[in-house]
Amino acid sequence: MAFIRSIEHIATKWATVTPMRSEDYAAGIADPRRSWSQATKAAESAYEEGVKMSIQLKSFGKGVIKAGDEKWQRKATVNGVQRWGPGVTE
Repeated sequence: MAFIRSIEHIATKWATVTPMRSEDYAAGIADPRRSWSQATKAAESAYEEGVKMSIQLKSFGKGVIKAGDEKWQRKATVNGVQRWGPGVTE
């Protein structure tokens, strides 16, 4: 069995390291390994199947029920308010 770090360790490392990787992100956009549009178009049938499965399983409604009003309000307040101004000006 493969050894992997705890999910807490992985999450902490991701949260610490990822914000410092904007240059890597920009480099990946400037010089992708493959064409974004070709890869995305090739994945269209998988996307369609995923959407159909989600509809069949009623995943959207289940997610709404699971989150509830409290989570929606908290996330909208924490994230939505700060993103509102920049979002409407773009």
